[in-house]
Amino acid sequence: MSTDSQEALGDPGNALRMPLTPQRSLSSPLLAPTSLQVGWAGQAIQDMSGNRVPWFGRGGRGKAPRSPGGRGGGRSGGRGRCGFDARGARRLGRRWGGQSGGVDHPGAPEGFSVDEVVALVQRADRAQPLPEDVFQALRRFDGRADCQTALSVFGFMTQQGCMPNVVTYNTLVDVYGKMGDWERAVGVLDNMKAVGVDPVLRTYNTLIIACNMCCQPREAVRVYERLKSQGLSPNSTTYNALITAYGKAGDITMVLSMFAEMKQQKCERSVITYSSLISACEKAGHWKTAIAFFNEMRNEDCRPNTVTYNSLITAFAQGGMWRSAQEAINDMPSHGCMPDAVTFTALISAYEKGAQDSCDSAMWLRALFAYDLMRQSNITADAILYNAIIDTLWETGVIRAQRKALVIFRRAEAEGQFAQQVLLRGARELPRLEVDLHAMTAGVAVLSLYAWLLRLRAALDANLDLAAARGAKRGGGGALPARLVIVTDRGKTCREQGNLVVKEAVAAVMAGWGSPFRPAADSAYSGVLEAAGPACEQWLLSPAFEERLFSYFPCADPPAAPYHQGDGAAGWTTAALDDADSTHENAATFRGNTAWQRIYDFESSHSLVLGHMGAGYLERRAGLVAGVLAAVERLRVADVRAHDAVLLLDRVMSTHHQVHEGYLGLLAAACLAITCRHAAACQQGEPVSDAEVEAATSCLVAGSEDTALHPGVGRVAEMEAHIITQVLGWDLAALSAAHCLSLFLQRLGIDDLPPDAGAAFAGGAQALLRETLADAGFLNFRPSMIAAAVVYVERRARGIIPFWPSVLAKMTHYEDMTSHELSLAIKAAQRLCARMAAGHPGAGIPPVSPRLLAGAPADAL
Repeated sequence: MSTDSQEALGDPGNALRMPLTPQRSLSSPLLAPTSLQVGWAGQAIQDMSGNRVPWFGRGGRGKAPRSPGGRGGGRSGGRGRCGFDARGARRLGRRWGGQSGGVDHPGAPEGFSVDEVVALVQRADRAQPLPEDVFQALRRFDGRADCQTALSVFGFMTQQGCMPNVVTYNTLVDVYGKMGDWERAVGVLDNMKAVGVDPVLRTYNTLIIACNMCCQPREAVRVYERLKSQGLSPNSTTYNALITAYGKAGDITMVLSMFAEMKQQKCERSVITYSSLISACEKAGHWKTAIAFFNEMRNEDCRPNTVTYNSLITAFAQGGMWRSAQEAINDMPSHGCMPDAVTFTALISAYEKGAQDSCDSAMWLRALFAYDLMRQSNITADAILYNAIIDTLWETGVIRAQRKALVIFRRAEAEGQFAQQVLLRGARELPRLEVDLHAMTAGVAVLSLYAWLLRLRAALDANLDLAAARGAKRGGGGALPARLVIVTDRGKTCREQGNLVVKEAVAAVMAGWGSPFRPAADSAYSGVLEAAGPACEQWLLSPAFEERLFSYFPCADPPAAPYHQGDGAAGWTTAALDDADSTHENAATFRGNTAWQRIYDFESSHSLVLGHMGAGYLERRAGLVAGVLAAVERLRVADVRAHDAVLLLDRVMSTHHQVHEGYLGLLAAACLAITCRHAAACQQGEPVSDAEVEAATSCLVAGSEDTALHPGVGRVAEMEAHIITQVLGWDLAALSAAHCLSLFLQRLGIDDLPPDAGAAFAGGAQALLRETLADAGFLNFRPSMIAAAVVYVERRARGIIPFWPSVLAKMTHYEDMTSHELSLAIKAAQRLCARMAAGHPGAGIPPVSPRLLAGAPADAL
């Protein structure tokens, strides 16, 4: 294994071969974000650690508390349900050991039916103990999870006057544990004493295990106290169960204490012991300790099993050590262990959190490869694994990854996962049809809503075709039930907590889409949207539904719009989006990381000095920005030129050179000329002549106090030369927030879309970025931070999950809210967004034309 685990688990040459180009490690502006106290313009950054900041809307990271079940809460019912960990991130409910924790009963007779057991009891001599076959049959029923049958047999025994013995009661405790009825399991102890049967150590061990199975670790500890009060000495089984109990309770101190006591008592330490230890440490977030226990286990020649490896790989995932997780799964066959669905779920999680190579923003390809490998191994995927892979792909925000998530989601639906109410013929007679997104992870919830809406539209189309075949007039309606409902949260009384990100996003999508869905007025639930059937039919059949479908669900095919691309080849296909061999994604990863490194280098070597700008400039700055934007419109060049020009202007004003207020307009015009000339030199746009610049910036230059510094030389050109040679010393770099926004959108796949679809995908990001340009409050934020805030706020306003895509988080290291600067930038952008939305009621942030989205290609930055 890698040096991170201090020991090799296998030959690295046998590691999973991934279709990725190796990436060099990139530096990041936020390697130590908490130490950043001064902004890009030299002003202090307010400490936001005590303030509530918005979540990032990835992977179901809502703010609900963790589900009582947690990871040990049993298997999901197939709807993608899950709890939350201490950070608010979802933890999918699965019993990771794959074991019931019950008592093993070898030698149980095969083939006994309930009737045969009853006959045995009836033939038994009341003066003699019951035959051993009866107890073996009871245990066999228990092992088949036919708990109700076992209880029925036990009830019949007592009715017949047969006295249960300690073995019978032990089995009864185990049965209640598997049924989830821990209170009755504990009550068995009292029943035993009432009838004069003394519990033995095995009774207490079985009861502790039963409490663990019912996710009642504290009750398990109370049973242990009763065990000690009876003068019994714990054995290995007791300690193993206690380690599991304290692990479920998150008490890592007691876990380690129990293990130390176990060693002191010289109890045998088995694979169950170490598997429980590793699992407990992993659940508590102590992944390094989990790895240390695995190494200790190997040193003691204790052979790991699949459960051990599953917990180990999960620990590696917590530490972002995807390479070690990959090596661990390769090492399993050498120890006679075969990976299962739990193993691959943990491996996918390791890839998703892969912080070892955080510059590798295409880590989702590795997760997809692991999923494909699992299918090739004929391992059946369950709801937990489907949740893991779908969320990993969806959280990236990359269009091609989300299209693959849709393919996997449809496969899961075909296998009976994520089932919703079925729309049948004659559904209009139903009073209600709903889609239940409550407590789903984000990716699964979005795709469930998408599939539900398409099924409704397909039902309407089929109804119209049927009406047309019968000669009826088009638009008869009546194909949908009277009431349609979207459930995103069932309220606080529900055991499973709702996903707040999904709840907010769905409400924003339905409002922005012009749908008839509104919050239910008569519902006790806190997250229910409903619409009347006829109103929903009208909306689903309207042009607006199809036109904006891709805007809200990028996994859909973009609207067909033939156009000329590249060397004049007409038409557009989805080949780049489907990306069968990952060529496009690998190239996009390389271009994005390279471009980001240049942005980081620029922001590390340049800055603004707000203190040098002066009050006069700051007062006139908004007007100068408006003049530059107007000049860009006249020149018909990309918006990025205006952003670069303003950044260059701010750089000039941050120097010690004093600029008379009368020359500020001329200075702004010169900065625009420089950026246009630089763009033409880099083949990022058509050349713009000096005369065109002079004409376009006439409104800016008109206020200058001097006609020309030298006769015969244009005023803008003269100022341009002055800036280049004397003020900036030929350092004309200006990688503005527009460049960063362009890079972010390109990394998500906007270049693979037709122009109109690209504009729909970008939404109002460019318009919001324009607003930040004139706002002096953003001067203290680095350009990339402004662009990140714009992406987050604009996507959140539209309800596009994830609000901040994981592929951008990995590329930039702007993850969660660890940076005060990012938190403040988001709040400032939210303020602008609210102001813009107020100016366009019901429409949100206005989109911009495809021309304004044109920026520098990622490889040209």
